[in-house]
Amino acid sequence: MKVATSSQMREIDRVSIEEWAIPGRVLMETAGRSVAEEADDFLAESGGQVLVLAGPGNNGGDGYVAARYLLSWGHRPVVAALGGLSKLSGDAAAHAQLAVRCGLEVIDVADASGLDDLADLLAGADVLIDAILGTGASGAARGLAAHAITFSDAAVCPVVSVDIPSGIGVDDGTLAGPAVCADVTVTFGLPKPGLFIYPAAECAGRVVVVDIGLPPPVVEAADIWLELAEADDVAVLLPERPPDAHKGDCGKLLVVAGSPGFTGAAALACRGALRGGAGLVTLAIQPDLQPVMAAKLTESMTLAVTSLDDLAERLSEFSALAIGPGLGTSDATMRAVAKLLGGLSVPAVVDADALPAVRGLSVGAASLVLTPHPGEMARLLGGSVADVQADRLGAARAAAETFGAVVVLKGASTVVADPAGRAWIIPTGNPGMASGGMGDVLTGLIGALLAGGMSPAPAAVSAAYLHGLAGDMAAASMGETGIAAGDVAERLPLARELIVSGDE
Repeated sequence: MKVATSSQMREIDRVSIEEWAIPGRVLMETAGRSVAEEADDFLAESGGQVLVLAGPGNNGGDGYVAARYLLSWGHRPVVAALGGLSKLSGDAAAHAQLAVRCGLEVIDVADASGLDDLADLLAGADVLIDAILGTGASGAARGLAAHAITFSDAAVCPVVSVDIPSGIGVDDGTLAGPAVCADVTVTFGLPKPGLFIYPAAECAGRVVVVDIGLPPPVVEAADIWLELAEADDVAVLLPERPPDAHKGDCGKLLVVAGSPGFTGAAALACRGALRGGAGLVTLAIQPDLQPVMAAKLTESMTLAVTSLDDLAERLSEFSALAIGPGLGTSDATMRAVAKLLGGLSVPAVVDADALPAVRGLSVGAASLVLTPHPGEMARLLGGSVADVQADRLGAARAAAETFGAVVVLKGASTVVADPAGRAWIIPTGNPGMASGGMGDVLTGLIGALLAGGMSPAPAAVSAAYLHGLAGDMAAASMGETGIAAGDVAERLPLARELIVSGDE
C-alpha cells in the first residue's frame, strides 16, 4: 500500500481539485461522512452524545461534515469551534454554515479558558472526534490547539481522529509535543507515514484508509516512494517451490558467523536460514569451534577456516553469503571481512559485527543487504541513536544511498530502503521480540531468500515481514514476555504458509 507524505498528499489534492475539477467540498463531504460512519460504530443506539473538537482548517471542516451526518442519524453532536466559527474559510466554512443551518449545536471556543466550559460535555460524551489539526500542521502543537489536545486526554470514551491524530509528526512519526491518542484514525486517500512509525504509531489506534474519490491516475502519477508492506505484496514476491525441487535448487547459503563466546549467534543464523527455506546451509567457523558447532547444527554443514581469506576462492560454490552474527570486531577480522566483501560475486546480507567493514567499500557487481539496529546505523552514518530514531525513514534512505545497498533498519516499525530511494515500512512484529538473537534469525532468513534467487529489496522486505509475523504468532501462542529467537525461527515456515495461502 502506498504511503504519502504531507507534501505529496497536498499535491494530489491540488491536482485533483485544480486539474481534474473535483470540487474540494465534495472531497470534504466524502471524508467527513466516513468519519461519521466510524464514530457511529461506537454508538450502540440512536441518541448518542458526540463531542467534536474542530480546528479552523480543513481538518475541522471534515469534523463539521461528520457532525452533520451524526445529527441526521439521530445522535446528539456538539462541535467546539476552536478559535470560533469566524476563523473558518473556504470549504470548511461552507460546510460549517450548512451544518449550523441543519441545526447543529456549535460552541465557539475563543481561548483555552473556553475549554473548561466543555468539561461536562466531555465527561458525558459517548465518542470524541478529534478534528483539531491536519497534515498541514508541523512541529509541536501550539496555543489553543495544544490546549485542546491536552483537554482530550481526559476523554474516557472512544476517540476518532480525522486523517491523523492531532499533534503527531505526520512524516517522521515523532511526538514533539502533546498528541491525541486515538482509538481509530480515519485517514483519507492514502495513509501517512506517522501512522505507522513509533512513537506516533502508538497514538493512531486502528487505522482506516478511506477512498474519498481521488482520481487513480493522479495517485499513480504522484512520486510516492514509500509503501506499507502487506501480506498480499509478500505473497507475490515469494517464489514457489516446484514439485520436483531438490536441495540444490533451493539455494546454497554460506554463513560466516560465530567466535568464542558467541556461537549461539551463528547457530541462530543457520536456524533462520533453514527455517527460511534454504536448501543447503554451510557455516564457516574457526577450527577450534567446529566440533561445538557440528554438534549444535545437525542440519547444517560446517566448514573449518583458519582465515576468512580462505573463503574467497570458495564463494563460487554458494548462491549467497550471510556474514556477521557473533563474528567479532578485531581489526584483523574487519580487514578480512572488507576484503571478502570487496571481491563478492554473490549477493550477501551483512549484519552485526561485519557492518563496520562496509564503510568505504566498493562492492562492484555484488548486491548487499545491510541489517543494522539503531546503534549500528548511528555508527555507520556518523550520528547518534537519537538522530536515527528521530527520522528512521531518512536514516534508512541515507544509508542505502551512501552504501549502494538495501538497508533494513531494525526495530519497532522496521524500515527497508533501497539505493533508488524507495522505502517500505514493516507493520509486523511486537515488543516481545526485543531479545537477543532475533537479528541473527533475520540475517539467516534474508540469506535463505537471497540464496533462493530473490533480489535484495524483495528478499529484505519479505524476510522482515515474515520475521515479524512469526514473532506475532509466537506472542499469540505464548504471550509477549519471554519469547526467544528460536521460537520465532520455528514459526517461519508456518508464517510463510499463511502468507502464501492468503490466510494471514
